[in-house]
Amino acid sequence: MTPANCDHRMRVRIRQVKDEEVPAILRWLEDPPFRSEFLAFGRDSDSVVIEKLGDVVHGKEEASYLAIERIMDSKLIGLVFSHKVPNFHYFEVGFYVVPQERSKGYGTKAMRLLLEHIFEKRSVKTIVAGTSSLNVASQKALLKAGFKKVGTLKKTLFRNGLWEDSIIYQVTSDE
Repeated sequence: MTPANCDHRMRVRIRQVKDEEVPAILRWLEDPPFRSEFLAFGRDSDSVVIEKLGDVVHGKEEASYLAIERIMDSKLIGLVFSHKVPNFHYFEVGFYVVPQERSKGYGTKAMRLLLEHIFEKRSVKTIVAGTSSLNVASQKALLKAGFKKVGTLKKTLFRNGLWEDSIIYQVTSDE
């Protein structure tokens, strides 16, 4: 384990997803408390998620999903994800944490570890994240992880009969 994927102060690490964890992750994606109102759109089908996670687990694809593991009990408590934006030289990232472990700083720490990992392993200068204007907890976590708010995209999400804005954040390797 390298320092870039482990934070002993918060006792969290990011690592490859294991085969045996895929069913639990799929259950999370169907669980309303995990999904909350902010994960209720744009989800891939189970078969697509299984394929993506399987490709990552078996080394067929560069990891786009990494597990967030609490070190003290080796418990899987969430996921971070990343992907390089096609035809551009930056990554988009995000995170999910199980409901009972939210608001404990795990998402922030995992995002910091993911940023370190990407900047160390990839030749990119910018990493971008976005969230709903209503998802205040995610906005706070991104700011604590080192992101800066760079803009608002108006009326990008339509949920529950209302338009929501998207807040865009970025961090660069020289910040």
